[in-house]
Amino acid sequence: MEAQTEALLKKFAFLSGKVSKEDLEAVRIKMELPVLMPLLANVQSAVTATDLTLKLLVNKTAIQFVTSDNPVVRYNQYWEDRPGISHVGWACQGLQVFLPISPSHMLLFYDGTIYKAGDKRSSIVEIPEEADVRQLNGLQWVNAQEVVLFSSGDSAGLRVEEGKPFLKHDGVFRKDVQTFASVDSDDPSVLLQLQTPQIRTGLKLSFLSVKRKKRKRPATTKVFVPRRQETEDVLRLFHKGVEAGVYGAHELNQFTQDLFAGNLRGR
Repeated sequence: MEAQTEALLKKFAFLSGKVSKEDLEAVRIKMELPVLMPLLANVQSAVTATDLTLKLLVNKTAIQFVTSDNPVVRYNQYWEDRPGISHVGWACQGLQVFLPISPSHMLLFYDGTIYKAGDKRSSIVEIPEEADVRQLNGLQWVNAQEVVLFSSGDSAGLRVEEGKPFLKHDGVFRKDVQTFASVDSDDPSVLLQLQTPQIRTGLKLSFLSVKRKKRKRPATTKVFVPRRQETEDVLRLFHKGVEAGVYGAHELNQFTQDLFAGNLRGR
């Protein structure tokens, strides 16, 4: 994580035009507690993910689930064909989250307004198809940082061969940084946009599909398409509170509690 943080900060510094590439190569840039960044982000995101539907996937095939050093995979089949934009934020419409918890069990969180998974009367989905397991394992290969893990009883060579086709896809550890110049010719400032690429492997699972009434996707020019309008409204209010200085950027959970309690700061 330190190496990724340093590379990202150096890229920002270089894009500013104030530091040369040679100067950056001669120094080390690091954060004292880099792990706090993802931890704070996850705490803020938790409130936006509470509406996801949860199902337990049970692997009934001879191929076991693999896992990795980055096992939580966020995917979005619904918006997969929209290039250049990531739709795997925790509040995004169509979000799917896959987390293997054993060689034969995996947690699936998904947008229940968009997808149907297995029998709607059951929280358990049995997977008898090896093709489904191979695709789910492929997500771990793409999402991993450095390590893919599997049961000691599995053949390492076989697992590697199954994973090779997925290595052509972009993983989440390649950060996209785009620059946008000001439309005002007198303004030298540049807007930097950082986003984690959305994994796109062409995922197709026999037990998971888009609901019939949602198959005709409405046209939109929005970059962020929320699952619930309420979420977008809350985030907009929170950003105003941050801009006004009454809430810190890390206080989304506190802001949400205050909002529903009718006790917002500064009011």
